[in-house]
Amino acid sequence: MSNASLIRFRLLLSLFAALSVVVSSVPAAADDVQQDGSWVIKEGRYVRLVTDLPDSPSLAQWVEAFDAAVPLWAHYWGRNPSEMNDWRVTAYLMVDKTKFVAAGTLPRTLPDFRFGYQAGDRIWVLHQPEDYYNRHLLLHEGAHAITAHLFGGGGPPWFMEGTAEWMSTHNWQPAAAQPTTPLPNVPPLAIGIVPASSAMAQGWGRIELIESARKQNRVLGIESVMKYGDSAHREVEPYAWSWLAATLLDMYPLYREVRREAGSSASDRSPQFNSNFYGKLRTQWPVLSARWHMLAHDIDYGWDPSRQAIELDTSLPPLGEKIAMKLDTSHSWQSAPISLMAGQSVQITADGRFTIRKPWRADEFDIDDLDALLLGGAASAVPASTATDGDQSRRDWYSEADGITIHYYRGQPIGKLVARLLPMKQSGSGPYLRPLEDVAIGRSGMITAKEDSWLLLKVNEPPSGYADNEGELVVELSPAN
Repeated sequence: MSNASLIRFRLLLSLFAALSVVVSSVPAAADDVQQDGSWVIKEGRYVRLVTDLPDSPSLAQWVEAFDAAVPLWAHYWGRNPSEMNDWRVTAYLMVDKTKFVAAGTLPRTLPDFRFGYQAGDRIWVLHQPEDYYNRHLLLHEGAHAITAHLFGGGGPPWFMEGTAEWMSTHNWQPAAAQPTTPLPNVPPLAIGIVPASSAMAQGWGRIELIESARKQNRVLGIESVMKYGDSAHREVEPYAWSWLAATLLDMYPLYREVRREAGSSASDRSPQFNSNFYGKLRTQWPVLSARWHMLAHDIDYGWDPSRQAIELDTSLPPLGEKIAMKLDTSHSWQSAPISLMAGQSVQITADGRFTIRKPWRADEFDIDDLDALLLGGAASAVPASTATDGDQSRRDWYSEADGITIHYYRGQPIGKLVARLLPMKQSGSGPYLRPLEDVAIGRSGMITAKEDSWLLLKVNEPPSGYADNEGELVVELSPAN
């Protein structure tokens, strides 16, 4: 992704923020703890952090990140950040809960919680081993708090927790860690993102939970996620599915607008909230459900919504005669201009070369291994230009439809043409969707539909791999029966 695209992407993501919270009726906590050696207190513009941790630079950075998030949350809801000038949260970050109970800052009447809790303008977070996850939890509960302040609630559990979770999943680059020449206009905090790697979101683990469920054929339909009850989020996995629902709703402009409008009704936790939400998207629901199925199957670190969004048309004609389409190799799944009926087979052939890696991605390859592959006669990996032996990492690399076998993703070479049949009616066993299967096509292959389906095609890449791809494949589709 170019610097300009990265800037636009991060700025867009930075507009999204808090959408959840239940305002609990709890007794007032004692907020007059003093810096007497028992506590460390950090004062920010929008948050007062009280903790029994020893002082460290991380505490100041967590406060800095919280302060950076508030204007973004306000902006997302169409509010001027100046409206939040008089709003402030007290956050208790706890190692020893009993110490806070004794001080009167953790009311005994609060329900038991594993990670964090919010009531009004107070939040409580249990300290975690990971720097990222502590910051994430503070932002998560802060997202609840600002939504309670603006709307009096956060909606039903899937909406409340999913939106707060999504609005607190972030990239953070404090001022002290900024590069010598930072990108212009890029804020230190970006929210509503999919982390680039697990190392950049230590302790979070939502994608791993979804991946585990996927391997066990336990992918929930979005309707099942929307039915979560009040006790569902005592476990961690519902946070992952709720976050994924919020991710889907932000990927497409129409869904995003409905989601933002729903904030004005966030005080409603009754079934009517879901009825109203569904009603606004009723005509879109078959496509929305199919997109959910795809997202749940494919979500991974480095997810780039701009390259992963899928255009689906419910009125495509069935395949009748041979047709050709151009496949953009810089984008993930793309729908063929035809549908396949149950029992119909299609022969797929592909031709063309495209750039699979730019020099700035060369560190992903072992150059010696790549040379060995090329010298051994691998037909699909071709250097884009001649270079001296010492200059190999500065070359672009081409691929053809069979891919480059030096690097694999989900069992197939990167760059290889793959196909997927996406049922036009989503179904499964109970709350779970049926698994989706990918078929490796390469230069030529055939696939048969078991039910009426969209035919989707892409070159195989991890989600973060499409940014430096350039070129097209010409794909021909012919009836095979």
